[in-house]
Amino acid sequence: MNIGKMKIPFLLMLSSSLIYGCSHLNDSHLNNSSALAMEQAENKDKSKKESLVEDTYIESIISEVSREHLLVTPRVRLLLNTIQENEIQGTSQFSLLQNIDSYSLSTIDGETASEVASILYELILKSNLVVMERNTSTILDDNTILGLEAKVDPDLKKDFSFYNPSEQSYKIEWEQSGNGVKARLLGPKLDEQYNLHFEEEKSYPPKTIKQYSPAIKSNDLQVKEKGKAGKSITVIKETKDKNGAVIEKDIVAQDFYLPVHRIEIHSLVAVAPTNESSQNQEEKNIKNENVVDNQKAGSNDMNQANKETNEMIWTDPGDIVK
Repeated sequence: MNIGKMKIPFLLMLSSSLIYGCSHLNDSHLNNSSALAMEQAENKDKSKKESLVEDTYIESIISEVSREHLLVTPRVRLLLNTIQENEIQGTSQFSLLQNIDSYSLSTIDGETASEVASILYELILKSNLVVMERNTSTILDDNTILGLEAKVDPDLKKDFSFYNPSEQSYKIEWEQSGNGVKARLLGPKLDEQYNLHFEEEKSYPPKTIKQYSPAIKSNDLQVKEKGKAGKSITVIKETKDKNGAVIEKDIVAQDFYLPVHRIEIHSLVAVAPTNESSQNQEEKNIKNENVVDNQKAGSNDMNQANKETNEMIWTDPGDIVK
């Protein structure tokens, strides 16, 4: 009887221990399952983000530009690297001068900034991004592509900037290709395609400016400026849908560059000294010859004079270079 009474508390204690152990095991299993589930969710979210980045930046090249003969100086490399480091956030604006200021790039001059801006300009024109500010030079440089120049001058606050109207971010990457540069604009996949067309290219021949100097030998001339033709062109942006049909066609720029006139320096004509009587006689002879010449030539001389006036520009004595 006493033994039976002792068994009952023992059984109760054993039962309680078993119940506690099972409960503890269940809690541990639940905690482990919860941690595993959280880890799987984090990995899935991370994989999703990586997939989104891959879809946004790696698989979608919006536009590409190649500058085969651009000299990649340390300044060009530095400026391109700072642009590559940052993303162009959605509904935000990018300014090249602000980028130069934010990185304290005091060594970047206008020529370097203009070379990089011209690359960015072509990339932007071939995308859905919007050009906000773009400037051009007065005279076309030999290394500038007609219709694709973007002039930047930090001293005069002439900037190049553009706006991202979409919600997704964009990124600009570059690499050295041979002796030049290859740049890419990366972003979300787009249904539209963008192409550039150049139309109405015109050339404007330079005039000839004649100057006179006693330093030039007789019947000789010196070319001070060879001259260069002026240029103009119209840039058209064409937007196509995913089927290749043209849905929009806009004139994005009409660029004009002034001609550089040719400057020639000629010798002065020397006149031999004469006495008063012979000088007077010579003047009379010249007058008589002029009368005869005018009667013979008539209107032909006037036409020839007009033709010469139209073909060249004459400067006053104040412009003579000695």
